[in-house]
Amino acid sequence: MPLLSARIPESQLKYIKLKAVQENKQIKQMVSEVIDFYQQHDTEYMAKLNPPTPNTTTN
Repeated sequence: MPLLSARIPESQLKYIKLKAVQENKQIKQMVSEVIDFYQQHDTEYMAKLNPPTPNTTTN
């Protein structure tokens, strides 16, 4: 699995640590879930990932 390193504000780091403890998860799992959420709700990305199929009805 690739490694991602990012600098974030201290307040955001405190928040993600708190949420991870509350949900009994690791920070990397929390970050992955956030990215998954945004990815699933990104209509432009999803359209590129799953392009529409042509209409296959025939007369």
